[in-house]
Amino acid sequence: MLRRTRIVAALLLAAGCVGADAQVTWKTVPIGGRSDFSIDMPAKVDPETKLDPGELFVFFASSDDDDVICMLSLNAYTADVTREKAIAGVGSDRRDTFCSGDDGAKDFDMLESKAAVNSGYPAGICASISTNPSGKKPAQIATAMVVAAPAGVYDLQCHISADDQDDLDFDWADTLGDFAHHMQDSLKLPARNY
Repeated sequence: MLRRTRIVAALLLAAGCVGADAQVTWKTVPIGGRSDFSIDMPAKVDPETKLDPGELFVFFASSDDDDVICMLSLNAYTADVTREKAIAGVGSDRRDTFCSGDDGAKDFDMLESKAAVNSGYPAGICASISTNPSGKKPAQIATAMVVAAPAGVYDLQCHISADDQDDLDFDWADTLGDFAHHMQDSLKLPARNY
């Protein structure tokens, strides 16, 4: 299985990046200093400069109650996870494993799951919402776009959390779904290996 990067929960609404009555102002950020490799992010936040191995892009936004993290990582193919297997995975329900939520989730329901294409490469998109029975973890939405590119598997994840699941359900339908889709659609992968 592909290495999963750290998972943190978050919500953009309270961070001022997204709002029911506000439009998101976006900025395009080059990745790795390359003009042919970029993604849009909210103009009010900046990408992290200290990245873990395999991470190409990370940003955080938080408030008193809520936080968000979005990250892009590149996972190399292995003998067990070949490009052919990755292509088959993103084209099937196996893509849902990238949106299965944190450990300890009481329930998680898929909000969406579909095959896609990014930068001409096969991709899979999913989103789920989960809750925790102990109440120690908030409700969380996990979104992912996984792209089976020649250089490896690009994994764009956003994790969004809120203390109230009803609010999170509404926010997904009202603004957060559009936010996640904009980031996914804006990702431009390099024409040659990174």
